[in-house]
Amino acid sequence: LTLLLFIGTELLHPGLGMWGKVSHGPASVILLYPGGRLSLWSYYPVLPWLELTVFGMFTGHWLVEDPKRAFSRAWKLGMAFLLAFVVVRYLDGFGNIRPRMSNSWMDFLTPVKYPPSMSFTLMTTGVNLILLWSFSRAGERIQPFLQPLVVFGRAPLFFYVLHLFLYAGIGYLVAPKGTSIPAMVPFWLLGLLILFPLCLLYGRFKQQQPANSILRFF
Repeated sequence: LTLLLFIGTELLHPGLGMWGKVSHGPASVILLYPGGRLSLWSYYPVLPWLELTVFGMFTGHWLVEDPKRAFSRAWKLGMAFLLAFVVVRYLDGFGNIRPRMSNSWMDFLTPVKYPPSMSFTLMTTGVNLILLWSFSRAGERIQPFLQPLVVFGRAPLFFYVLHLFLYAGIGYLVAPKGTSIPAMVPFWLLGLLILFPLCLLYGRFKQQQPANSILRFF
């Protein structure tokens, strides 16, 4: 199912030269493309993101059944995904949704995210899998420093929704006209400090809910 969605949704997109020139009906906005009209607006159409959901589910099964083997698979798949990303992105054709705007390294590393193009999925999932393997290799001395990641990881959707409003508010207050990335780093860290105790409390609350509670999905 993951492979079917991974390749199939890419085949359903218009040609690279037609990106942004085709209007989409309500069904397309829900299933395939972000955007739409004010009465129906979607950033997360179902099919392109479902492939990542399904992939995450069976990766979770791997981790439960045999963690050591799952971590071994993670770095191998991660390296394969990153290699495939370089090829797909370099060819600048199928798998990119929109042609590269230039040949700069920044543009090379900026594939279409909404909806997630094949190149975006390969790049981000490849990095995530290698990080997963790296964390599994961390020794006892390093593991305590990784605990904040565990706190955020136990309340991922809760963190995601809160961070949208928190950082939008911080940006509006301290840099309404925009600023450089280095100047925003302290405010990014401030946001994490604010979100950490909230995610810690919600993570504990979530673990107390029944296994079939919808609150555990947050």
